[in-house]
Formats: sequence, C-alpha cells, structure tokens
Amino acid sequence: MQTECGVAGPGGFLIRVGGMARLTFRSAVRSRLVLTLALVLLAVVAGLPATLKGDGTPAGGARVILHYTLGLAALVLGVVTLWTACGAIAEEVERKHIQLLVSKPVRPAEIWLGKWLGILCMDALFLGAAGLAVYAQAARYAAALPPAARQGLRQEVLAARRAWRPAADPVEETVDAAYRSLAARRALPPNVPARETRAELRKQALARFTVVPPGTARVWDLPASRRVRVPAAGTPLTLRYRLVSTGPGRFAAAGVWRIGTAENPALAEEAARIMRAGTHDLTFPAGALARAAGEGRALRIEFRNGDAETSAAVVFDPEEPVRILAPGGSFGGNCARTVLVLLCVMALVAAVGLAASSALSFPVATFAAAAAIAAALMIRYFAAAAAEPEAGHVHRHGHAQATDGQSAWLRAGERVIPALDVLVAPATRFAPLGRFADGVLVSWGFLGGAAGVLGVGYPALLALLSIGVLRRREVALPA
Repeated sequence: MQTECGVAGPGGFLIRVGGMARLTFRSAVRSRLVLTLALVLLAVVAGLPATLKGDGTPAGGARVILHYTLGLAALVLGVVTLWTACGAIAEEVERKHIQLLVSKPVRPAEIWLGKWLGILCMDALFLGAAGLAVYAQAARYAAALPPAARQGLRQEVLAARRAWRPAADPVEETVDAAYRSLAARRALPPNVPARETRAELRKQALARFTVVPPGTARVWDLPASRRVRVPAAGTPLTLRYRLVSTGPGRFAAAGVWRIGTAENPALAEEAARIMRAGTHDLTFPAGALARAAGEGRALRIEFRNGDAETSAAVVFDPEEPVRILAPGGSFGGNCARTVLVLLCVMALVAAVGLAASSALSFPVATFAAAAAIAAALMIRYFAAAAAEPEAGHVHRHGHAQATDGQSAWLRAGERVIPALDVLVAPATRFAPLGRFADGVLVSWGFLGGAAGVLGVGYPALLALLSIGVLRRREVALPA
C-alpha cells in the first residue's frame, strides 16, 4: 500500500529513516571540518606512538599505543560527533531545509533517528579505522622485540585476561553494627550529627580493612569462578595489587604474598619489596595454582607484612585492593570489543548533541551540549566531595548566624548532587581503555551493558524529549 507521502507501514518507516541516515552520513563526511578532524585523527593514530615512549619498558610502550593513541582518537572523534550532531537539526531549521522534510511529510521521530544513525555510521567508519591502525601498530611493536620480551608482552598487555576479584569488604555493615552498638550503650558523641558520627566510623572501618601494619597479615577470599580458564603451559597467573600513598616522605615495605586454597593456602609464594604506592604486578608460574583456578575452586590470597624494622605500614586501595588476572580471550577480540564500547559512547554523545539541536540554534546547542557532558563527567567528583563531612558543618553556639546561609547551600548540595549522581553514574562507568591497555578482558557482558545503557537507554530518553520538542517547534515558518 502506498500513499502520496510514500510507502506506508513499517517498510515506509525504514525507507525514510534509511534515507535520512544516508543523507546525514554524506553531509558529515563531505564537511570540511569533519575532513580536517579526520586528518587530525589520522595524525594522532600514526604519530603519537612515535612521540610518547612510556616508561622505557616494552609493556609501557605498548600501553602508550593502546591507551593514549586510541583514547586521543576517541576524544577527537567525540568532538567531531558533538559538532555534527549539534548542527544536524539546528542548521536544517535555520536554513529552512527542514520545510522540505516536514512537507513530505517525514515524522520528527524519523528525522531524529535517521540523523542519529547517520552520525553513528560516520563514527563506526572512523573508529573502525582507528582500531585497525592501533592493532597493527601494537602487532608491529611486538614483532620488533626480542622473543622473550615479545612473549612477556603478549602475556601482560597484548592479552585479554579475566579479572578475578575478592568479595567487597563489608564496610557499611561494619559501620551499621558499630553505630547500633554505640546507640545501645548510649555512647554516641553529644551534639554531633549522626552523619558525621557515621563518617568517622566509616574511616575506622576502612582503616581496619585496608591498613596492614608491620608484623600483621591480611587475607582475601576469592569466590569460585568457572569462567577462569586453565592457563596454557608456561602462561603465568598475575596478582595485581594497588596501594595508596601514606603521605609525604619515603615509603618502603617488604612482605610475602601467598596464594592457595582453603586446604592448601601456600600453593604459590613470592616475596615483594615495595618502594612506592600505585599498581604492582606479581606473576606466579602455572601449576597447582593454575589448575585450582581452572577447576573453579575458591582461592585465598594472603599478604604478610614484614617486621617494624624493615617495613612500613601498607595501605591498600579500598576500591580494588587485589585481583587475579587469568587468561580470558584473544587480544584481537578485546580490541574489537573496546572499539564497540567506544562506539556506544559516541552514540550517547550524538544523542546529547541532537537533543540540544532539536531545541536550540547551532551555536547555543553546541555550548549547551558540551557543558552538559562536562557537568556529567564532573558530577562524580562533586558527589564524592559531598559525601565527606565539611569542616565547620557542625553548628556551634555563637556561629549559627554566620553559617546559616552556608549550611543552607550545603544542605541543598547534599540533596541535589547525589540525585544527579544517580542519574549520570550509569553512563560514566563504561570506560574500556584502562582495561584494554592493561590486558584485562573487555567482556561481552561489559559490551552488552554499554550497548544497553549508552547505545539504547540514554539515547532513547533523549530521543523522546527531542521528538516532543520537534513536534511543538515551529520549523516551517516563512523567512
């Protein structure tokens, strides 16, 4: 069935959306700005690895190629995507070209979806080229190394290792139990808000779980995992641990790491001399430990700090103190999934730009979309700061009038910032480049989550808002 407006039904919808996507793609790739930025993208991918040398090790050089090259390429493409999306509808309205579309007629939903898909096609083209170039550069870099260094690089960086983590420490449960105990004994500090009391208890709980003084030990239990493979002969397992700084001054610690099972806690043992905070790796040879991991058995990790004469207190990162890295896939598949996650990020950037373009003029839409993305990236830091008690927040006699206005602002921030954090947090947790550069598996589950949240969820909400605006916007007024 046909109407004077074209093919009716689902077929007509797909034809109109496809036609709009094709026109948007052609317009984007013919744009002088897009072509210029594409040349910049090519220069970044080709020239950055020759400029940055890393830390002088083969692994450091490979991480520069993987993380910084692909990350900067994604940043340049993000600018291209935002610019193109902000002008996609706004310029059609300003130039009166949209009159030709609404007179067809083409529905607002078809206009928005077609332009979004057209921009995504451009992003897929450029990201695919960047991913292939980065993969080729990493392979060429590895081929130039001696055989032993090349083998180590393929095990440490040019890999896709599955992260095996212990269960999270029960910090909040410990805080709740301590607070209830103080309340039952009527030992709560007087004239101190409950929020500040719980914050102090939380610091004590974190110290209990993260600080290992000299002469003591800390044990982590890793639950059984059937997803961990038995490594091939000669392929080691890697223990990665992360320490935080204890303050200014020289830091030195010595201890012993043991990994095993509940029945045999010392299947593997390695001494460690630690001279700095940050991330550290220890490799353990394949053997009984690898077989236990591959059989899906629970593992136990123990760190025993040295004595007070030879070692300082060690403070582990509360977010991710330790993890085991075991074989989980191929480097090529990991690279492809990383590029697809970045494409999901571009899908969200394009949706933000199109949403702004649907309601605002081109310059205003560009500014508003860029500001919205910057605010979303910063809100996590604001949320972390709001979670900490502020000095002077407690009201004291004689200071009430001086702090009332400030306290009102603080109370408003305490309500608004966590709400905004809940809104943007799902979009900020899909960052694949760190995993990719560290040789950690970017799993299909991670990619599926990114596709659902960044590629479908947020764009669908923005599309509904944009379509509502376009339906009410006077887009076909005479000049």
